[in-house]
Amino acid sequence: MQVMPFWARLIGDGDAGALFHMQTNLRFGCVILRHYLDRERGDLFLALGRYNGSRGRPEYPNAVFAAQRRWDACSADRADERRGGLEAAPGLRRGRRRRRAARARARRVSSTSSSIVCGR
Repeated sequence: MQVMPFWARLIGDGDAGALFHMQTNLRFGCVILRHYLDRERGDLFLALGRYNGSRGRPEYPNAVFAAQRRWDACSADRADERRGGLEAAPGLRRGRRRRRAARARARRVSSTSSSIVCGR
């Protein structure tokens, strides 16, 4: 996040050099964004505009929302791949089918052996 040095005086100890520390910079950025969200009564579009110093202009808030949509789409694609969705390569799907079949066979054998041991 890009935090202006005057914020170090307002919400920090006045040391603008601390803004070069990643944790401090992120913490300050989050505090500032929360401040603007409170001022704008939860309107993220207006709060992002204030954060960027461009309140009322759509370029920055729209860029942030577009980045969030791209992030969400990538996250969904990765989740589909982990679940074995259609996006996976055909060879990977075949391997998954074999592993699922092997697990199903193991469960059947396991349930049969447990019923023998348990007398069911």
